[in-house]
Amino acid sequence: MSSMKNSDIISLVRCGILSMTSHDLPSSEAYKTVRLKMEVQRAYKSLAEAEMNILSECGIQDVERHNARQKELSSKLQRTETEQSELRSLIDMTRRANAMTASLRGEDVSLNVTPLDYDTWRSLQCENRSVMVEGSSIDILGGIAEIILHDVFWREPQVTEEVQNENV
Repeated sequence: MSSMKNSDIISLVRCGILSMTSHDLPSSEAYKTVRLKMEVQRAYKSLAEAEMNILSECGIQDVERHNARQKELSSKLQRTETEQSELRSLIDMTRRANAMTASLRGEDVSLNVTPLDYDTWRSLQCENRSVMVEGSSIDILGGIAEIILHDVFWREPQVTEEVQNENV
């Protein structure tokens, strides 16, 4: 079992990890990538449900309506006492929901994945360096995804004694 922050799950989804392919890997290694995608998708869905529960717990049933009303009241130059009280309440709800969401995103989530060796990881990166996601060609496993997945889904190469002696 590996773990990462909920915020890392969001970053991986935004990087396009669910569009990753593993056609060029041996089947046992390809399954590990499928497992990673399933675990990320499970964690992301769970996080989305938890965030919806936070909104509900804070009294925000309709985010768009809540934000529109807060904006409407904030833009008024003159507010009645009732409007001022409502605005304070809306702002308090928003602050509480934001704080609870930030805390949730900082929590760890467990992923049942098996790491790839470094050579397999490099092959997977090569296969996924130019993937179409929402109309744009992106490198799914480069950049932040590579850093997030280090020691979770791939391990650095083992340095053998022979290689160490060559570098001396």
